[in-house]
Amino acid sequence: MNFPYPQRSHRLVLLLAVLPGSRQQEIDRHWSIFIEVINRLRDIFPNIQFVLGKAPNVTILDCPKFVHIEKNDIRSVMSCSTAGIIASGTATLEAAILGLPAIVCYKSSALTYRVGKFLAKVKYLSLINLIAERKIVPEFIQMEMTPDSIIKAIIPLLSDPPDREKMLSGYAQVADKLGERNVYLRAAQLIVNKSF
Repeated sequence: MNFPYPQRSHRLVLLLAVLPGSRQQEIDRHWSIFIEVINRLRDIFPNIQFVLGKAPNVTILDCPKFVHIEKNDIRSVMSCSTAGIIASGTATLEAAILGLPAIVCYKSSALTYRVGKFLAKVKYLSLINLIAERKIVPEFIQMEMTPDSIIKAIIPLLSDPPDREKMLSGYAQVADKLGERNVYLRAAQLIVNKSF
């Protein structure tokens, strides 16, 4: 484990995990919003540090020098961070398993979004909320994914223990539902059974 930060309980600074996606089209739609969030949070929390979990097959331009880029050990990024801003996908389930309070964002093309809404009759997009059948993590999808909405939702996860505990309690309920073994397989089965 080469990640340079200690475990949560020993940290003296806030550490925000930023996971903008694993495909280039996700980066292209998400990164400008994430960058604005990062810059504004830096003004709000002088002691905050940022870790960008970067997939190997994507290019991220204009990443500030104060953001640590982690290409290999994304699991450690999530294990050590105070909170996370995560593009919807399997990383959201990983966040729950690792106990990382997070918000979920996603923006696709308007056509893809309309087709997806038509085909998949689900109330939520994130895996955690789908499995729980209720909102545990905030979701900001399409036009709701703005710097203002993200900042408003992430501040309590960085600074308010009761809000963090409430989310972690929801994670625990999801973990109980999934059990300890074959978590991802059971999660996939649950979601498929509810989605169509």
